[in-house]
Amino acid sequence: MNHHDSLRTTTPPRWVVALLFAALSCTVADRNLFAQDDRSAADKERNDRSNEMKQIAESLSAYRGVGAEKQPIKLRGEPLLRFSDPARRASDASLWAFGETGRPLAVVALELYPVTESGAPVSSWAFEFISLTTDPLEFEAGVGADPDNAAKFAKLLNGDLHWAPRKAAATFQELPGGPTPDKKPLGRLRQLRSIADRFACTEQHDSNETVVLRLMPHPIARYADEKNDLVDGAIFVFATGTNPEAMLLIEARGPSPEKATWHYATARITAAPYDVTLDKKKVWSESYASGQRDPSEGYYTGRRARTNRDK
Repeated sequence: MNHHDSLRTTTPPRWVVALLFAALSCTVADRNLFAQDDRSAADKERNDRSNEMKQIAESLSAYRGVGAEKQPIKLRGEPLLRFSDPARRASDASLWAFGETGRPLAVVALELYPVTESGAPVSSWAFEFISLTTDPLEFEAGVGADPDNAAKFAKLLNGDLHWAPRKAAATFQELPGGPTPDKKPLGRLRQLRSIADRFACTEQHDSNETVVLRLMPHPIARYADEKNDLVDGAIFVFATGTNPEAMLLIEARGPSPEKATWHYATARITAAPYDVTLDKKKVWSESYASGQRDPSEGYYTGRRARTNRDK
């Protein structure tokens, strides 16, 4: 039998090839359908968590000032940032800003922990409150809050929260060697990014390991306030993975771009110690936030179990 005869005798009939191709196509189609179902389920869970976070943020009663000068402050509609940190068991999280115009008066972080630290399947939301103003603030959830907001919070979380800082978590300093702010917003954005690149941040982990945090390239917020001589401002974050650990605020202050100068400040979104350098020289350092349970501090944390949740 020659080579050609061998090929002819071992080639399957066309109907067999067609049947095998159809079976393979069905298998691939089934896998695609399963993958689509998995993606749809994951998308639904993500959307559900997004809605839950927004409802929690909306259920916080927030005020600026005290006594007769106490005025409500509003939540900005969408989160500044969405992130997660599986290494620390935070499966979903977001940052929210309060204060409609200019620099946010406060930033609130919400982090979902599906299990307790002991591993029990009881999920909870952790809160981090950060004041970005020297004005007194007051945040209430549950008891003491606006009745409608209190009802929303109780529907989602057990317990209540109260934060009344009397100082900011951020202290501004003038930036040395800053350029004259550009007349146009796009030019100032390039300047903001260039200034941010001059900074670096390291964090001290529980294991006494020093970690270099990553500067996210895009600001999570951009703002201005002409009435208060704030030409432009932006908030950048230093992160581990996508989890923000510290904020870097950069502002051009003055009556006009030509007469403005740059200022900066940092604010923690972590209880861990961290250091900030500018042009490789240390300019800011934060120790462990031992007073993190004190609601009069500019940085405050708390955690509340989810209502009627088991995952």
